[in-house]
Amino acid sequence: MPRVWVVEVVPVEFKWLAVQPGLEIPVPSDTHRVQSQGIDSTVYTFESGNLEITVDVGPFADRLQPGNRAGACVAAEKTGDLAVRIATFVAPDGTSVAAAHLETAPTAGLTAVPVTILVRGRAGTAVDVPLRVVRGLRAPPTTTAPQDETS
Repeated sequence: MPRVWVVEVVPVEFKWLAVQPGLEIPVPSDTHRVQSQGIDSTVYTFESGNLEITVDVGPFADRLQPGNRAGACVAAEKTGDLAVRIATFVAPDGTSVAAAHLETAPTAGLTAVPVTILVRGRAGTAVDVPLRVVRGLRAPPTTTAPQDETS
């Protein structure tokens, strides 16, 4: 006998978050910036009720190469006009993770630097939630600096 699954879709309000000059991602409207410190590059961290977003900017940003993480699915994709490498995996703590890597910032006149955006869902968050965030990566007409639009 076939099974029927009923899924409740809960609409989530979102905002565009500038993660690097010329790059932004869609995030839940309750997302805010938290203090973080990179070791060998600039790191920005943001949190919402069910997501943690880390933006790693610089020459040592994780390039998401196949084989770097056991069980990771890595593929070249296009999000809007951006060519990115996207990886999805389940972290050792059981959380779902999606990440996107760009070799260069797309904004004319800026120094080209590698950028990796890692989105980790809290426990129980399906992998498609962080994946939708990284696949929403876009180069807007104008963005000035990484910022939290609510602060």
